[in-house]
Amino acid sequence: MEGELRGGGRRAAGPLGGAAGTRRPARSGRHRRPGRRGDLFYVLGLVVLVPLTVVLEYTLEMRTVRPPMHEAVSVEQGAKVTYAGAVWRLLGARPGEPREDARVPRDAVVYYVGISITPRDRAASRRIESCQVRVVDDEGRTWTSAPFGVPDFERFGNPPTGCYATGEGFSREPIEPGRTQAMVTAFLVPEEAVQALRVQVLVDGAEPRYLEFRPRAGG
Repeated sequence: MEGELRGGGRRAAGPLGGAAGTRRPARSGRHRRPGRRGDLFYVLGLVVLVPLTVVLEYTLEMRTVRPPMHEAVSVEQGAKVTYAGAVWRLLGARPGEPREDARVPRDAVVYYVGISITPRDRAASRRIESCQVRVVDDEGRTWTSAPFGVPDFERFGNPPTGCYATGEGFSREPIEPGRTQAMVTAFLVPEEAVQALRVQVLVDGAEPRYLEFRPRAGG
């Protein structure tokens, strides 16, 4: 014990676990520079992210350029074709008179399209009920149905204007399976485009195919 009280004994521990009377070196205000390992991880991250970004941009561009419906099934007027579980036939397509009170631009005409549809079963009847019919020309211009009140459907007996049957009070119902239903729809198009028009039919779930009917001259 006497030896321990002399200079050769253990020194008492300080409050932070160090030897009493010793001071830790003060930290300088400088930050440590990242080592080569940190720089390597940064470079590797760029190497991985850049190709992924390019692939993502290319994928988005392809989705923009290539629409879901991109495979046309060309059909001549009068010919029958099976599509989306139903048989379709273009009955006719030609310009006609609008309603008497309709306002039509001087250089435009009402273009009427008649199509017959025969669904194979009830699933097809429900599937085609929300079909889309449109017309396009050789320049890629597209027209959808004319505004309400412009076409004169009374001259055709007020048939359905879409891929459905009409019930009481003009309510919409699926076409009965095996029954052939005629529909008539109309478009407001430039008069100069009439001779180059084609009729397209699109049904959700039938991607990538759609029908493209080619009307005969004169309808």
